[in-house]
Formats: sequence, structure tokens, C-alpha cells
Amino acid sequence: MNSILTRILSYGISKDKLIMSIPTYGLSFILEDNNKYNINDRLLGQGFPGRITHKKGILAAYEICDLIKQENYRKFFDNNTLLFMAHKLNKLIIYDDTERFILNNNIIRNGTIEYKSNIIINNNIAGVLVHYIDMDDYIGLSCNRGQYPITSLVSQIFSLNKSSLQTTTIKNSTQFNNLCSGISQNQLIEDKSDCRYYYLCQLNNSKPISHLQCPQYMTFSTKEKICTYQHSNCSSNGKFNSIIKPIEKSEEFLSRQSNKVFECEKANGIFSDLSDCRQYILCSNKIPFLIKCPLKTKFNSLLNRCNWWSNICP
Repeated sequence: MNSILTRILSYGISKDKLIMSIPTYGLSFILEDNNKYNINDRLLGQGFPGRITHKKGILAAYEICDLIKQENYRKFFDNNTLLFMAHKLNKLIIYDDTERFILNNNIIRNGTIEYKSNIIINNNIAGVLVHYIDMDDYIGLSCNRGQYPITSLVSQIFSLNKSSLQTTTIKNSTQFNNLCSGISQNQLIEDKSDCRYYYLCQLNNSKPISHLQCPQYMTFSTKEKICTYQHSNCSSNGKFNSIIKPIEKSEEFLSRQSNKVFECEKANGIFSDLSDCRQYILCSNKIPFLIKCPLKTKFNSLLNRCNWWSNICP
């Protein structure tokens, strides 16, 4: 965005006549190779339409959040494009987000939305356009950051009109650059400042090659070296506001078929809750978790996700 703005201004366009937009949507693509999604890698075409917006190749912010939660897209930040990405098999989504990322040893706490907003402010152009407001998470349940999280953040930043990024510099850059020192193989290591994040370390490289976030409601396990639903005792536990909870043996969680506590037949998977179609059961490592569907939706076992229509109940 910064290079585009610089190019436009180089043509002599007056700053007081220039307004730039910040999107509340992402672009989706079908990959030719499931494992190749860098700049110049080949694409087969635009991605499938969203279930609400029905626009091929474009997904609203709330649709992206739903895909990450319900269909296990892997979310990460790409340092080359300064964009967030969500990837699953041959599907790729690129978008802006309010989640934090690290740039030049600085933590941009409110993500690419804050980063782009401050580019606009620092260049003293006429203003900003949120494009489109109705593609933001207007209900506030898909992304779990309140109503209109992107629009609200842009409004807040421009109301304050601060000319510098609200960042936190990593105090010891030497320590950051040596986080991966001494590893004997490619591995993942925890982010000690926030258990929702972790670093990807590559052999013979002392500096992490990527800073990644666990899927929503999950935290990084230092023991298992994976993201899990078993929250570890870390400083960021208090930040969570999860609607997911393990199904305890003592709870009266009864199935219409068996009158027994639900047990995961498979280690991982999604299953219907026959006692309540407004929720479903996620099995992770044979541990069942009860997950509520978004407001006004019900679980559809044919689609294996929450939808406006359910085959289980009316």
C-alpha cells in the first residue's frame, strides 16, 4: 500500500483530493499446487463464493473468520506481502486483520488495519474509506472482537489522529534474533509473551523465519509443540473469552441415542450434538469440546458445519 501511494503521489496528484480505502473483505484463490502460495506461484482461478455474500473470489471478514473456526484453515502472517493469509489444501485467502504482527522487531498490536491507517495519516492525504462496512463482522460473533471490529478500529485511530504507529518495540532485539540458536532440527518454539503465538525455527538459522498464531480458541503447547485446546498456564490466559469448554464426565451431556456421555470414536473430527442442533462437538485428540454455532444458525450434518438450515432440527 505504501509503494502504491508513493507512486500515485509521484504523478502530482493533490493530497487533499486523495482518499484511500481499507478493505473489510479478503480475496480467495484456487492454487495450482497446494504447497505453493508465494509471490509468482501459479493460480487456477478465483476461490469459491462465500455462503452469505455469494461473490466469487471475495469473502467478507465474517466469512473468513467462520472458515478459520469451522473448517480449520491455517492462519498466518506473510512478511513479504504484509498480509494475513488463511490456507487449506488448494484454497488460499489473503486479507487484512486486526490481529497483531511483528515488523522490524516492532509489534503492530492492531494488525494490518492499524498499519495501513497510519500510512494514510502519515502521508496527510484527505481521508480513508472503509470498503465495505456491511462486510465487516457487523454482528460481532464470527470474529469475536465485538461489532464492526475493523470499522471501529479505523474510526478510533483517525479520531485520535496519531502520526506514529502504536507499537511496542521488542526490548532485546539480540535476544529475538537468537531465539532459534542451538536447535538440532526444524521445530516450533513458544512465544513467551503470548501463548496464542509461536515461532517457526529453521535449522542453521538463529532468527525465527515466521511468527504464527494458533487457530481461534487454541494455545501453543510447549510440551507437545502443537496448538491445542488445553490452555497452558501462561500470562495471556486472562485474555481469552472462549465459548468452547471440554465436556466433563460429570456433566449431564446426554445423547438421544445412547443416554451416555459423548465419547470420541475418532481422535479428531466434527460430530452432531443430537440433543441440541444449535451446537456441535469437536473431537481433538479424543477429547470432546462443545462448540456453539453462530447466532441464528444450526449445525448441518450433511455439510458438517453450522448453516442457516439444519437437517437435524427445524
